[in-house]
Amino acid sequence: MVSFTPIQLNYMLEDHFAEEVEVNPFTSEYWGWASRLAELNRLLEQQALRFADPEVRQFLEKVHGQIDHDPVRLREAEQGLPIPRYRFLCDDVRTVMGTVLRRQMFPTGLWINIPDEPNSP
Repeated sequence: MVSFTPIQLNYMLEDHFAEEVEVNPFTSEYWGWASRLAELNRLLEQQALRFADPEVRQFLEKVHGQIDHDPVRLREAEQGLPIPRYRFLCDDVRTVMGTVLRRQMFPTGLWINIPDEPNSP
């Protein structure tokens, strides 16, 4: 089995979200896209378990939950912004992974990008 780093998975997720697939549950193309997304998301969840820092683990688990909960909504732009929500999540994951690699403190300002999370600091 091939193993990917969280940053590699992040780029794979971002590329996958960017694919032009019509959101139509009656097509095999959509279900193929959704199936591959679920596979990538499971791999991200598995990577989250490897981190000792509870904030990093919790953040990656919440990103996983966002993708799992409503992937179609993540492909849409936020109100007032021309950029789809998945781009923000992927940028945030790269920011967190950068802080891990540099052994810096968790960037707590990123919690604002995870909506409706009562447990966020």
